[in-house]
Amino acid sequence: MRLGKRAAVVLAAAVVSWGTSIWAADPPAPRPAERVPTPPAAVTATPRRPLMELLDQAGIARTLDDWHLTIGGHAEASWTWNFHDPDSDVNPGRVFDFEHNDITFNQLSLFIERKVDPAKKNFDVGGKVEAIFGADSGLIHGNGLTDWYDGPRNPENQLDLTQLYVDFAVPVGNGLLVRVGKFVTLLNQETIDPEGNSLFSHSFLFAFSAPFTQTGILASYNLTDEWSITGGITRGWDQAFEDNNSAIDFLGQVKWAMSKDTTMLLTSALAPNAPTIAMIIVTCWTLWPRTPSAISWRLRSTPISAGKTTPLSMATPPIGGVSSATVATSSPTCSPSMDALNGSMTMMAHAPASPTSTSTSSRSV
Repeated sequence: MRLGKRAAVVLAAAVVSWGTSIWAADPPAPRPAERVPTPPAAVTATPRRPLMELLDQAGIARTLDDWHLTIGGHAEASWTWNFHDPDSDVNPGRVFDFEHNDITFNQLSLFIERKVDPAKKNFDVGGKVEAIFGADSGLIHGNGLTDWYDGPRNPENQLDLTQLYVDFAVPVGNGLLVRVGKFVTLLNQETIDPEGNSLFSHSFLFAFSAPFTQTGILASYNLTDEWSITGGITRGWDQAFEDNNSAIDFLGQVKWAMSKDTTMLLTSALAPNAPTIAMIIVTCWTLWPRTPSAISWRLRSTPISAGKTTPLSMATPPIGGVSSATVATSSPTCSPSMDALNGSMTMMAHAPASPTSTSTSSRSV
């Protein structure tokens, strides 16, 4: 849906005004105590999501609590304007907001989840099923799963089964967590879910240097209160029920809780990328304070295979079928691009993209 410039400016002002009033509004008054069911101890400290609140009013949430199940989701819509007004109506280098002057219904997510806690040292089974409908889904399909559409915008709004996995809590040592199925990758701090991002727009790293999802088996173990490790195998980048090269990837992570406020992660993937490429290695160092309002920092070293389209310049010539591109970042919010009305400021080692303005609205359900 296209808008004229005057209408676009009016729409942007209306969205900003509406968003400001929503966030500035006082929180709703708590309900009378007699109407609030007492949840099990395991979920007492976790506030209910809005959808669970509705189910609570319908008298269903208590049963879900007894089964340790959570139902939730989110909705997101946006409008993007490129001040260069490109004839192609395409914003180069963007991920979900690549369409100029377009009102987009990005995501409507619905999930059902049962979390398990391996630290309790009891065998337990949980998992998560998440589906996303909207324009973003056409860009994140896993190979062989909900990928029957004719293209990322044909039709514009598509359905994607983004996560489908089972968790096993195994009473071994400090407690072992085993995950089997399709899950969002460990390799990116930015996420498909807008609730996990500081900004609406995404970095080139999110778009081109890591998968959206992976399918396989992972095992996680807490060595101590400060150190934990995760390792396993997957079918590769954005592969699901089918595999483009029938090869197995290694995926691993080391986590160090340096203090109550700061955590450091080392995440690595090692695998063939395509039949014509020998190997691709991705290694991420992520360091961020746990406080949401604090600044995050990342140093990322990413050797990128020649077979993967990427805007990053090649730092070294191909060696043994591998081309290396190294990105060193020490910028706030882990390298996303930051848009402003007077231009575009990027926090990465790449040329600035076209200046854009984006109005977006997302709410958890």
